[in-house]
Amino acid sequence: MQQLPLLIRLKHDEVERLSSERAALERTLGELRVALGGLEQEWLQEEQFVSQHDPDMMTFEVLDHYRSMNIAKKEALLAEISETTLYLEKKMEDLQEAFADLKRYEYIEQEQLTKAAKEALLAETKLLDEIGGQLSRDE
Repeated sequence: MQQLPLLIRLKHDEVERLSSERAALERTLGELRVALGGLEQEWLQEEQFVSQHDPDMMTFEVLDHYRSMNIAKKEALLAEISETTLYLEKKMEDLQEAFADLKRYEYIEQEQLTKAAKEALLAETKLLDEIGGQLSRDE
């Protein structure tokens, strides 16, 4: 298989690309989780700010509005986290498959090299035997 080095190089590049994409998705997922954690703190800070600067505004409607906004933001972040997690899982499956292919190609290449080395050694041994046989007949 003369195309094996090309296949190995292409799979290696694919593994590197998928690894980079996986790392980027993991960073994004981490950022989304941090944003989700900060959402509750943000809501509390907004509520404290409003209550300190204009206590009359802290009516049920205002609190309900803040909570509704907070819930909507939280649901949007949870949906994005879910979508990113699914995409990350798919990317990891693709990476595992590409890595397995790469290792299989490398194994095949190593087997071919080992076979070629054995054949070369056998041919060399045969040639040396023939030379030795001719030398012993000449004596």
